[in-house]
Amino acid sequence: MLAVGEACNNAVEHGHVEDGEFVVTCEFVDGSLRIEITDSGRGFDDAGSSGSSSGEYIGRGRGISIMRALMDEVECRRSPAGMTIALVKRLSSGRVDEPARESGGIDAGGRGQTR
Repeated sequence: MLAVGEACNNAVEHGHVEDGEFVVTCEFVDGSLRIEITDSGRGFDDAGSSGSSSGEYIGRGRGISIMRALMDEVECRRSPAGMTIALVKRLSSGRVDEPARESGGIDAGGRGQTR
């Protein structure tokens, strides 16, 4: 959620054009969640967004570094139509458990609990 929020913040800030919009698409295929955030603006330069090894930042520009730290893959693509950030997160176990029902949570074995 944090990585997607950062990508949406970038779309709002850097993808802003008059009457512009951004689109969020999600798909879950073969154990991987892929989320793409596409805007109609000219985007930003992500060449310097990998962060510094010393952890020092001047001003802003931590969004892409946060996304890269949280996701398995982050891809920034610029086109004449706008900018797309693709985020991929793979399941660590390679299997999909049934979601927890209601607000029961997850037990120690990773199974949903009901109340």
